[in-house]
Amino acid sequence: MFYWDLDTSGLSVRVTKNENRSYIFQSRISGKSLCVTIGDVNVWLLDDARKESRRLQQLCDQGIDSRRSKAEQDQKNDEHHQSKLNEKITFGDVFAEYVDANKHLWSERHLRDHTE
Repeated sequence: MFYWDLDTSGLSVRVTKNENRSYIFQSRISGKSLCVTIGDVNVWLLDDARKESRRLQQLCDQGIDSRRSKAEQDQKNDEHHQSKLNEKITFGDVFAEYVDANKHLWSERHLRDHTE
């Protein structure tokens, strides 16, 4: 069930069968319906949800799909996180993996040359 805000167009509270309540923004962009979950009513204040709804409406008015912008931001965050993980990789780590992956192909002497 949706309860629409009379002060801010596009903003509603969705109540599920499990009594979960979330602020939802709905609008149209390029002739297509757009529905974005803003957040839980226990976390977001009504005034903050209204501000977010107005911000999302401004993006729609400019022809910007906020879901795509969020997906791009998530990808940038993932890339940044992966680069930080890559910075922690040492030569020793990579070499140990190399030896482990290839030792079944080597003689004992060749393996000893790599491990001593």
